[in-house]
Amino acid sequence: MKTFKAYLAGAILLAGAACINSASAQTDTTRRDTTQQRSQWDRNPARSNEATTHTYVDLNTGDTLDYWYDTDKKIVMNRTSNLPVDFYINTTTGDTVYGKGRFVVNGLLLQGQDGKWKFDESKVKIDGDELKIKDGNRKLKVDGDDIKVKDGKTKIKSEKGEMKVKGEDGKAKYEKDKIKIKDRDTKIKQKGDSTRIKNDN
Repeated sequence: MKTFKAYLAGAILLAGAACINSASAQTDTTRRDTTQQRSQWDRNPARSNEATTHTYVDLNTGDTLDYWYDTDKKIVMNRTSNLPVDFYINTTTGDTVYGKGRFVVNGLLLQGQDGKWKFDESKVKIDGDELKIKDGNRKLKVDGDDIKVKDGKTKIKSEKGEMKVKGEDGKAKYEKDKIKIKDRDTKIKQKGDSTRIKNDN
């Protein structure tokens, strides 16, 4: 019986340590490459037709996060409290994510004396409503509601109600009721219920 109690106490301590560990920011700036792991993680092996849900943790509260993305304000919102989320952890990838713009910020945070996480000002430039992050070949600029992201050869620009995405294979432009996509030899235009596709072959 004593052995069982000792085992149970050890299991509880390990579970508590795992919970504490899951609510801390990444200390390095390496983005976790999960492209090859996703195919394994997206399906529950016990039920082959059931998708596995991903868990997110609010970094400042340590609580499991049920969130939605406010496209008007361009920020992650806590569905339960309806408050903005500064930083959260994607427990599937292990990445720490900035709520405004959903940019991976591994290694760019410090924990303040009040226990709240904030940007390390030696790595991140903050000037009023403007925020600039440069991490290797990744860049993020947030200026009010305008967001610009550059990640390798991909650029994303969101301002004044429209979004532009430009990558190695093509580009796209999204407005309220219009979408334009160009992918090497194909052009797609959609406005309302009308869609036009043009192949340059």
